[in-house]
Amino acid sequence: MENYSEHDDNTLVMMTLLGKEKAYEELVLRYQRAVIASAYTVTRDHYLAEDAAQDAFVSAWIKLNSLREADKFGVWICRIARNRAKNTIRQFRDMLNYEDLQNTKLLAQEQFPPFPLLSEKNERLHNGIHKLSEKVRKVILMHYVEGLSLAEISDRLSIPVGTVKYRLYEGRDKLRKEMEDTMSNNETFTERVMKKVEEIKKWRLLDNKAGFEVLYREVLADIDQLPESQEKYSALADVLQCGFWWCEGEKSDEMREKIREAAEKGKNENVLTMIAAYEYQKFQGTEQIDFMRNKQIPRLEEAGYKKVAAYVWFWLGLNYSDSHQSTEALEAFETVLSLLTPADIYYANAVAAIRAEKAYASAEHEKIRVSATGEEYRLLDGKLRFWQQPGYSRGGHMKTEIDQGESIFFYASRCDRTFYDSEMKPGECYQSSDGESTLTFVANNETVQTAAGTFWGCEAWKYQGKTGKIITTWYKRNIGIVRQEKILPVGTIVTTLKRYQINGGTGLIPFAVGNRWEYALPQGIDPAYYEMENVFEVTSFDGTSAVLYHSSLAQRTGINENDWDEVITTARGNYWDRKNETQLKDVSHWLERAEELAATSYQKEHTRMANEVMRRIFETDERMNPARTASGHWNFFVCNMISTKGNQSTTYDNRTYSFEWKRKIENSGYPLLYNFIYDIFEDSMHCMWDEAWSIGQSGHLVGINYAANATNDYSIEDGGTVTTAAGSFENCMLFRLNVSGLSGGLSYRNGKMEYWFAPGVGLVRAKHYYKEDTQCATYDLTSYAGIGEGYFPIAEGLNRKYEAIGLSDGFVAGTEYAFCRHDNGAMMLLQNQTGIRKLEKGN
Repeated sequence: MENYSEHDDNTLVMMTLLGKEKAYEELVLRYQRAVIASAYTVTRDHYLAEDAAQDAFVSAWIKLNSLREADKFGVWICRIARNRAKNTIRQFRDMLNYEDLQNTKLLAQEQFPPFPLLSEKNERLHNGIHKLSEKVRKVILMHYVEGLSLAEISDRLSIPVGTVKYRLYEGRDKLRKEMEDTMSNNETFTERVMKKVEEIKKWRLLDNKAGFEVLYREVLADIDQLPESQEKYSALADVLQCGFWWCEGEKSDEMREKIREAAEKGKNENVLTMIAAYEYQKFQGTEQIDFMRNKQIPRLEEAGYKKVAAYVWFWLGLNYSDSHQSTEALEAFETVLSLLTPADIYYANAVAAIRAEKAYASAEHEKIRVSATGEEYRLLDGKLRFWQQPGYSRGGHMKTEIDQGESIFFYASRCDRTFYDSEMKPGECYQSSDGESTLTFVANNETVQTAAGTFWGCEAWKYQGKTGKIITTWYKRNIGIVRQEKILPVGTIVTTLKRYQINGGTGLIPFAVGNRWEYALPQGIDPAYYEMENVFEVTSFDGTSAVLYHSSLAQRTGINENDWDEVITTARGNYWDRKNETQLKDVSHWLERAEELAATSYQKEHTRMANEVMRRIFETDERMNPARTASGHWNFFVCNMISTKGNQSTTYDNRTYSFEWKRKIENSGYPLLYNFIYDIFEDSMHCMWDEAWSIGQSGHLVGINYAANATNDYSIEDGGTVTTAAGSFENCMLFRLNVSGLSGGLSYRNGKMEYWFAPGVGLVRAKHYYKEDTQCATYDLTSYAGIGEGYFPIAEGLNRKYEAIGLSDGFVAGTEYAFCRHDNGAMMLLQNQTGIRKLEKGN
C-alpha cells in the first residue's frame, strides 16, 4: 500500500492533479493545523477558523493546477485560508450582526471534523442539504442556521452530545462529497481520465521526474477501466510513451510494440512518429534512404497516416542533404508542406529546413552553419512553456558566441521550460522541480537599446542554473524578446533584436501568424569575419499553442589569424572533409599558428593537448601519412568545464573545442573504448565526485547519460593499498559499480566496474569488465603531477596520466587529464585520449 507520508509536497501535488485523492488527504493532514492557525489570526475564533480552513482546502483543490511552485503548497494554502477567513466574517455579517454572533454559544470549542461554512448564498450546499436524511439535516440546520451549540441541540432533540457530533460528522462528509461531485461539473469517468492523461504529458516540462512512475501506474489502471474506443487507445499510447521515456524498466522492444499497437488502434499519429523513427534508424546511409522512400512512406500513406508520413519525409530530406542530393532534399521538405497545416510543428520545421538547405547547398560547407527547427510554446496556467523543438543544425564550426547565441527562445526557458509567469511580481523567484535552477522576475522598468530601437519599460527575467550559467532575458510587452545576456563559464554572450514585425497579439511575447523577430550578430563578433541571419516567425497560434519556425544561417567570410580562439576553433572545425567524411584535411597551418598565438597559461596548455591529439590523428591516418607506424582508432580531445555545487563536482563538455577521430575497433582492441575513464564513472555515479561519499555507502541510481531507464547499483569499500607504475597508494577507497540498461552506442558501458581512489591523488586504478564479465580492461595511473585535498583533488596545475594494462595485438590506449584555470576564472579539465594500434613493418 502506498505510504503518502513519505512523499514531498511537490510529488503529492502532482499525484493529486492526476486524481489520486489519498495524496491530497495527506496534504490536508500535513497542513491542517497550520491552515487553521492562519485563519484564526483573522477570525480570532476557533470554529470560524475551521470553516475558513476547510473552505481553503476545497478552493486549493479546485485551483491546484495554478500553483506555480508545488513545493510551496504550505505557504500557498495558508495564504488562501487567511483570505477565506475574511470572506467568512463578511458572510456572517450578511446573515447576522457579527457583534451579536460573537456572544452566542456557536463559538464554543467542541471539536468535530470541519466543513465549509453554510451560507444562504451557497446554492450547492443548500442542494446538498436537501439530500440529507431528516435526522442529519435537522442537526446541520440547528447548528449552522439557528446557531445552536452541541449541548443545546442535545437538549432539544433529547439525544446524547456524542450523537450530535456523529450526525454533524456524517452531514459534513456527505456534503463534502456532494461539493466534489458538483465541482467536477458532472464530468464522466472518461473525461476525468483524459484530464489525467494530459497532466501526465505535462511532466515533459519538469526537470525532476521523481514520483512520475507512481502516477504512471495509476493512470494506466484508470485507462484499463475505460470502455473500448479509439480514444482509449490513443490515451494509452500517450501514457505508455511517457513511461517508455521516464520509467525504469519500461524501455524495451516489448514496450515499444505495445506502444505501436495502442497508437495504431487509437490513430495516434504523434506517438506513431516515435515508432517510425525506430524503424528507419535500423538502417544507415543509402539503405535508410531506400527504406524510408520506397517502403515506409508508401505503407504509411496507404494506412492513412499522413502526419507520420510527413514526419518521415522531413527526415528523409535531411538524409538526402547529407548525401549531397539538394534537389531531392528540397522536394522532400516541400512534400512536408503539402501534407501538413501551419499548425503542425513539422510544417514549421520544413519552412526552416528549406531556407537552410538553399543556403547550405550554395556555400562551402566548412564556412557555413545552418540550424532549422520547429518550435512550439504553450500557455499553461499563466506560464509560457517551451513544449517541443524538433530540428537539426549542421555545417562548419563557428565561434562559441554564435553557437550559443542563436537559440534565443530555447535559452529563455531553461527553468522547467518556463519563459515567464504572469502571476509573478518583480523580486519573486520560481524554483525548478529538481531544485537545481531558478527563474527570477528581476524588474519591470528596464530600458534596452537595440538596432531595432530603444525600448522602455522592459521586463527582465533571470535564469540561474546548476552549472553557474546565468541567462537574463529582457521582454518588451507586445513586442517580444529584445535582449538576452548569457553569462557562461567561457564568457558573456549578448544578443539583441535587429528588426521585428508584429501583426497582432499581446503579452511579453505576442503571438499572431506572421509575427517575426530577427536577432543581430552576438556582441563582440566582428562583422568583417561573420554574417548571420537569425529569424523566428509564427506560423500558427490558436490562443494556447504557438508554433514557430527558427532559421539560423551563420557564415564565416574570413578568419582573424591574430585571434587565438578563432584559430584554435578553425583547426577544430576544418580537420575533416565535409563532403567525404572519411577523409581528413590538412590544418597544420592553424595548429602552428595557435602555438604562436597562445599567450596565457590556459591557452598554452589547451594548445599543447589539442595539438598533440590532432597531430596523432594525422600521423596515424594512412592517406595523410603513408609511412605511418600506427593506425588510429579511438582518439579524442575533450574540453570540460568543472562545476562544483555543495559537495558535488560535475563536468560539462564544451563541444566548441572538443573533437575526435575514431575507426573500427577489433575484438582485442575493445579495451580502447574505456579510455573515457572519468567520464564513465561520472555518468554512472551522476557526478564526477561527491565529498559526502564514504566507505560503507551503497545505492541504486537511475538514469545514465540520457538513458532514463539505465541503472547503477554501487557500493563503496575499503580499497586497501594499490600499486601502479606511479607508486604505491595506501588507504584507498574502492567503488564497485554494476551498470545495466544502456543501449546502442553506449551498451559497452554496461557491466561491472571497479575504481580505486587514493587520498591526495585521486583515481589510481580503473577496471571495466565486459563480454558478460569474462574479460577486463584495466587502466592504471602511470604518472602524476601535484597533489591536493581529499580522494579526488581538483586544483589548477594537477596532471594525471593513465595507461591500459596488458593489451595485445599492438593496441595502445591511455588518457591524460590536465586541471587548469580558464582565463575567465572557470576550472577546466582537458582530456587527451589515445587509442591506436602499432603496425608491423609492411602493414
